[in-house]
Amino acid sequence: HFKVKVKIASLVEEMSRESQKEFISWYKKTERDTNKDVVRVFERKGEIYTIYSCKKDGEGACQEIADEFFRSRKGIKTWGSELKYIDIRKSHIQQIIEYFVITKGRTVHIFSRNKNNGEWGIKAENGKITPSNLSIDSTTETAFNLCCIIIRINRDIRTLGVGLINHSLFKFEIAQFIEDKHFTKLQSLFAAKGVK
Repeated sequence: HFKVKVKIASLVEEMSRESQKEFISWYKKTERDTNKDVVRVFERKGEIYTIYSCKKDGEGACQEIADEFFRSRKGIKTWGSELKYIDIRKSHIQQIIEYFVITKGRTVHIFSRNKNNGEWGIKAENGKITPSNLSIDSTTETAFNLCCIIIRINRDIRTLGVGLINHSLFKFEIAQFIEDKHFTKLQSLFAAKGVK
């Protein structure tokens, strides 16, 4: 549960009126060409991220973030009659990305503004985050897919062998451990590795 303490300057306040029209037009055009499972996050100045939703589609990702993390829709703002948006601090973005990617199984694209021409584009490094490639500026663990689990029970002692794989990094990990009847070590391993 996040609390909003200080007013964040919105992207609207950072742009001229002409730039605002250009951005809204660009956003609507690219929104039509974007898969519905993709959440687009815009990295801005001052360690702020913004997520937009077209009004005709409801509030979409903005509504989910407001309900899940802020427990209030007061943070959702309207930009003209076209877009709704919510601003997020950098300290909260990792948790929000993990929510969409791990819990919801969606892809996140992080956009940044080119300093030379002012155009928005997907970041070259860590710009596309999927359930099998969960990373943002290397502050988040890479998510693994479960490959297999082998359970051996001998005299009421459960021994587990677990295989995990990350297709995007071509990384394979194995572990073997003695487990209790509630499988708490296995649950901890899945949480630590981001296993879906």
